[in-house]
Amino acid sequence: MGKQKGQEFVNEIKWFLKYFDTFEALAIMNMNTEESTQSFDWVYYVLGIVAGILIAASVTGSVLSSIAGGIVGLIISALFLNKIVKGRTY
Repeated sequence: MGKQKGQEFVNEIKWFLKYFDTFEALAIMNMNTEESTQSFDWVYYVLGIVAGILIAASVTGSVLSSIAGGIVGLIISALFLNKIVKGRTY
């Protein structure tokens, strides 16, 4: 029984390699639930900080206001993640 399952697995790999590129087949075979459970919330925080700094710097031209703009951008991104899109599945 175990040898038959192993042979089926080898046949599946051969099928993937026959119909897909090698890298594409490996990516398909390595898909698991770990990918969907990774959190990318940090991206929104970084975007909020960068956008706040750039907007404040372009409007006022001051370094101090750029720092304040970064803090405001961080707060807005936190509100966005925790209030607006909280509980949504991607």
